[in-house]
Amino acid sequence: MDLNRRAAIILGGLSIAELFTKQSGAEESSDTRQNFGFGWIRDLPDPQDSLLQAPSFGEPTKRPKLIDLSPKFPKPYDQMRLGSCTANAIAAAVQYARRVHDKPVDFTPSRLFIYYEARKIIGNIYVDSGSRIRDGIKSVASIGVPPEDVWPYDGIPGDPTTHVFPTGARSTLEPPKAVLDAAQKYKAISYAPLKQDLVTLESCLASGYPFIFGFSVFSNFHHDTKLLKTPTSDDKATNSGHAVLAVGYNQEKRTFRIRNSWGASSNKNGYFDMDYDYVLSSGFSSDFWVLYQTLGFID
Repeated sequence: MDLNRRAAIILGGLSIAELFTKQSGAEESSDTRQNFGFGWIRDLPDPQDSLLQAPSFGEPTKRPKLIDLSPKFPKPYDQMRLGSCTANAIAAAVQYARRVHDKPVDFTPSRLFIYYEARKIIGNIYVDSGSRIRDGIKSVASIGVPPEDVWPYDGIPGDPTTHVFPTGARSTLEPPKAVLDAAQKYKAISYAPLKQDLVTLESCLASGYPFIFGFSVFSNFHHDTKLLKTPTSDDKATNSGHAVLAVGYNQEKRTFRIRNSWGASSNKNGYFDMDYDYVLSSGFSSDFWVLYQTLGFID
């Protein structure tokens, strides 16, 4: 059966648009979702995307059977209960890019800064609404991102019902000029959307570039999940979406290696494997982006 048709059946009659409209990242439907944040909102169509070109990844027939970029990353971040998964995935991609290109300063990019700027674009400064990958990447490209010790993280979420942040919550505060000035030093100016096909995604990873994407969360995903299989009719759809960073693949097992943002004690040392079919179905997953010209960092 076609993957997208299968996804539509599993989603219980909801259209893909209806499902993603519901996703706020703050919905909770299990013990896992009460203690760990999500927060991916699907990108809206943008004609500007067609002006962005991903780099050439070389000869696709020469892809290795196994790629794992995870040893080049720092310990997985913990977003806690905040709906900031998109910001966490982008921050990890930025830090990786700086590390592998021998930038003089290695730091954790401010996840709270990215999350604030991405929410600002959609007008949700005071709501733990989650955010779109495109918005977060564009903010890093245009505004930059400061080190986290300049603008520290705060994992306090919004109200469980309204998703509104508590008064004075750090997530709602506009970064002061000194923080914005620090962000300007660290810009990633080259990024692009990726086609959702196996050759493109494997070639991206084989060329040394992790990619960011989002997926619909089902009842089969937990904090201790080590292999996330493609949902079946037995798996219940939730109102949650999750953004993650793909850091490898295994052709024999037909899985992608995924860096999560629930800390190193979740999943398998903060990583899990995900079925090819889950990732490649546009009904389950979407919004594939890569930061690729790391020389674009200003410092």
